[in-house]
Amino acid sequence: TCMERYIMPVSRTSYWKNPNIGLFFYTDNEVTLVPEDIHPKLSHAFDVLGTEVLQVSISGSPLMGIYAAGNKNGILLPDLLYKDELQIMKRTKKEICYSKSKFNAFGNNIVLNDKGCIASKHYSSDQEKQFSDLFGCEVVRMNLAGYTAVGALCCANNKGAAVSSKLSDAEIAHVESVLKVPATIGSVNFGSPFLRMGIVANDKGLVAGDACSGFEIGNIQSALGIE
Repeated sequence: TCMERYIMPVSRTSYWKNPNIGLFFYTDNEVTLVPEDIHPKLSHAFDVLGTEVLQVSISGSPLMGIYAAGNKNGILLPDLLYKDELQIMKRTKKEICYSKSKFNAFGNNIVLNDKGCIASKHYSSDQEKQFSDLFGCEVVRMNLAGYTAVGALCCANNKGAAVSSKLSDAEIAHVESVLKVPATIGSVNFGSPFLRMGIVANDKGLVAGDACSGFEIGNIQSALGIE
C-alpha cells in the first residue's frame, strides 16, 4: 500500500539569520510576498502556506511584513513603490490600495482577517472607511495595551487569533468580537510579546522564526487552528 506522506503545515526559517520573519514577509490565503534577496533554500519554508509566492520590495526595502496589510479582498500598501515593484504587485490579481498615509507601516498598525479589522487610532475616520471598502469588513480603530502597533501584538486568520500577553482580558474580548474568532495568548522567540514579528501565518500554514521555542510554535498553531 502507498502511504501518502503527511506534511506538517508548520515550518521554521529566518531571514539572513534574523528570526523576526514577520517583519519581512506578508501572507494571506492567496499570495505571499517575500523579499527579492531571499535565499533560494529559505523560500521552500513558505510552501506550507499554500499560496503563490511573489518576490518584491517596497522602494527597495525588504520589510514586506511591516508595510503590507491585507485579506482575501485586497492589500494595503504605502504609496512608495517603484514602477517595477508596481508591475509585480499586479500579479496578485487583488485590489491594491496605495495609501499616502504618513502612518504607512500598515502591517504594524493593522490586524485583520476576512471577518474584521482592528486599526491603530493613528488613522482617521476617512481612512477607516477606505480600509473597510478595501478589506470588505468592519474596521474598528483602537490601540492595544497602550500601543498603536496593534498589528505587532496579534496574528489572526479566519480560525483564530494569537495575541500578546500585554493585552488585558477586556482587550482580548474586544479582539475576539471584532475579528469574530477565539483568541489565545502567545509569544515568540522565547518570550517576546510582539507576536507577529516572529511568525507568518494564514489559514493553511504557519512559518515560525527559528528562535521560537517548540512550545511557542505549538501554542500559536493551536490558536490559529492550523492542523
